[in-house]
Amino acid sequence: MNMHFSNLLCLTFVLFVAMPPLLSAQTVAFGIKVGPEATESILASSHYQRSSSRRVIGPVFEVALPRTFALEAGALHRQVEYHESNIVYPVSPADLGEERESETTAHSWEVALVLKKYMDVGSHVRAYADAGFSGRHTSGTTHTQGFILQLKTTPGPPGPPPVMRTMPFS
Repeated sequence: MNMHFSNLLCLTFVLFVAMPPLLSAQTVAFGIKVGPEATESILASSHYQRSSSRRVIGPVFEVALPRTFALEAGALHRQVEYHESNIVYPVSPADLGEERESETTAHSWEVALVLKKYMDVGSHVRAYADAGFSGRHTSGTTHTQGFILQLKTTPGPPGPPPVMRTMPFS
């Protein structure tokens, strides 16, 4: 795990444990953020097709501070899946043919610590500006399966017809 991400995770944990006694008279809110992903978190080459939803979800904790400030900590999760299928047919007997499928799954956790300043815009509307830090940890796996087809047509002694052979790989 990245050292900066670990430090941010530890700081967030310390704030969750240390802040409640100090802020006993303040408003505390806990909830879940769910929404669509606004940008592509992982860029893949054009022959990969994305096969998962673009959803972000995670727990959020907010503590109201004096003077319409608030401190928010959250951990947002994204999961993306990509699928790629590649088929190459032999053009001549000397060529190799190949069929391959790959499935990639990646998980991304983003831990954020944000200071917010709320502003009254109207009688029923509150906007806010925020600034903070975030760290992201991404991990994934790729599974590939398929085969390579090779046609042997080398001249040789009389005998059986050319041999078709498949070589599995993963």
